[in-house]
Amino acid sequence: MPSSVARTRSSHEAAGGSEAAPKALAYRVVGLPHLSMALAMGAIYTVAELEGRCGHRDPARRALLYRKLADRKLFTPSSLKAAVRIKTASSGKVKKMTKQQLKLDAKKRLGPDGKQLPLWVRRPALEMEKDIERKRRIANKIAASLLQKRIKAGVKVTDEDVVTCLRAWGFVRNEQRKNVLPAGSLSLAPVGKDVNSNYNARRHRDGGNVKIEDLKLPA
Repeated sequence: MPSSVARTRSSHEAAGGSEAAPKALAYRVVGLPHLSMALAMGAIYTVAELEGRCGHRDPARRALLYRKLADRKLFTPSSLKAAVRIKTASSGKVKKMTKQQLKLDAKKRLGPDGKQLPLWVRRPALEMEKDIERKRRIANKIAASLLQKRIKAGVKVTDEDVVTCLRAWGFVRNEQRKNVLPAGSLSLAPVGKDVNSNYNARRHRDGGNVKIEDLKLPA
């Protein structure tokens, strides 16, 4: 059993454990649960994210969350796919705001003579954004839940399970490689998580450089 699943179960049992863990992996908010978790009405959240907002060191609060999730006046089950669906912004307003941010960034890189300094003189970003870390923790919990579900059913993990976890994963926007950006694009969207660590994949090209289609094995 994955360690995160084991921790979830043990913390729930420590709380008294009378409330069963939710059967669905995602829920839509239809009423005010009064959990002080800043939930938006009508929004869909994964159980992994809801548990994360409760905190990992408060089993009593998590037990309260489980009771609330069982109340159909507050939450209704939803699909995991809907909870992690990627929402692409296509409005001109979003693009305009992004361009303004790029202009502000360019002004910050002006040298004493008024000319822009090259990108490499900027201080490197060594720490990931907190939002990226949060998304990755949620994706790990979703993966553990799906794995436990498949093991219990005695079936293999599906392609949809993998894609769902990748959609929930927090990817870092790559805005540095200007020479390979497609026309009109401001960043590179990753095609997937690199699973070819140390040539462990059965089919691969080279270290740290593999596409999903290269790993797809025949049934």
